[in-house]
Amino acid sequence: QLDTVQLLHRLRRPGASEVHPYYCPTMPGQTAPSSPSSLSSSTPLVAHVAGWPGRILPVLQSGFFGFCYIIASVAMIHFNKFLMQGDKFPYAVPLVVIHMGVCSAFSGLLFLSMPTLFPSLSDPERRVAIDFNFILTGTLPIAVAFSGNLVLSNVAYHYSDVAFLQMMKEANVVFVYALSVLVALERFKWQTVRVLLFIVGATFLCIEGELKFSIPGFISQAVSQLFEVVKIVAQAVLLLQAGRRLDVLTYTLLVTPLCFLLLTMCLGVMVFLGIEGQQSAFAIPNWNELLLAAPLLIPNAVLAFALNLAVAAFMKQSSAVAFVLAGILKDITIVIVGTVFLDEVVSNLQMASFTCQVCGVLTYALIRIYPEEFALGTVYGLISMSCGPNSADRLVLSVSPSPKRPETLQDAVIHEPLPNQDVENCFEENIAGTDELKK
Repeated sequence: QLDTVQLLHRLRRPGASEVHPYYCPTMPGQTAPSSPSSLSSSTPLVAHVAGWPGRILPVLQSGFFGFCYIIASVAMIHFNKFLMQGDKFPYAVPLVVIHMGVCSAFSGLLFLSMPTLFPSLSDPERRVAIDFNFILTGTLPIAVAFSGNLVLSNVAYHYSDVAFLQMMKEANVVFVYALSVLVALERFKWQTVRVLLFIVGATFLCIEGELKFSIPGFISQAVSQLFEVVKIVAQAVLLLQAGRRLDVLTYTLLVTPLCFLLLTMCLGVMVFLGIEGQQSAFAIPNWNELLLAAPLLIPNAVLAFALNLAVAAFMKQSSAVAFVLAGILKDITIVIVGTVFLDEVVSNLQMASFTCQVCGVLTYALIRIYPEEFALGTVYGLISMSCGPNSADRLVLSVSPSPKRPETLQDAVIHEPLPNQDVENCFEENIAGTDELKK
């Protein structure tokens, strides 16, 4: 720290009283230090240098948990695809039952050993009352939609490539927005609709460019996405609007046992119908097949719980923008891994369309998170977000053949800073106020 202070102290201009712009400024009421040795921890520069570990550590933690979230998500999806292929374990319902059973057991053990990780159940200020009405009206509908989403997405892996299915999933934001408008969770905005229509067009091109198109895989994935959209909107209606905000681990602890019970009942119905041992993605295995696949099923189920932990840790350590960017990076990684390492065929049309999808999803997320930046238009907002505040205004002024002098103080502040005299003229010409207002 002292080396840094001494270096900046030497940046004083010889023979001048002012210091280099990078030198530590003095605050009102402070005296400027005469030498580096007189600088203390209360000096802004020293405080800034001394506090950098506290600012860097959260960034490193967020990056680490984001990396774990991406790796766990990519591994989970491709592991499920591996199991659903051939004769390894192509049984969608039993696979999800195992996932839900392991996640329920591990979540229960984690709650008993470390209840502070479940603030919605242990924190008095954030505690949510769990009763029969909450289970029946709050979590049971979500569990039904979640179960259908998981089962049908695994069925789709049996028929189609992961890259193609991931491209279809990018259109989820469109359906979530449409259903949210129908149930009055969102307001209809033409700016948002134009971005979503762009995503829809890119999704259609991805489907058109699929070289190994499978109707069963396409239908399974489409219905799976419908269940996922219903689950997302149901969470907003039944939990968030009702003031029942659950953290990720508490959500897992409450929903996964319900999914386990629902899917176990489905298995009972399937056994009663006599479809055991049949070669179908909706069939169930016999005991021999289950025992042979156990060395693969156990790590697969543990990975499913690890993914929940990674999501919980990342959401706690990151911002909304970081989570959105990590989700987009995860989608890109899934497609790249399937294409490069697993020999999945992706056409040039699909790659171009998927790039457009990613750009559209990112734009949609930024509009939702920073609506004030996009108040003057989508392109204006993208320039401001990518190049910094007022960058869009500077770009407009730079390409204008004859910039018009601002006529009001508001115009002057919005577009570009004016010399003091011009600002004063704007006051004199447009504001009939007091001297205090001019100041």
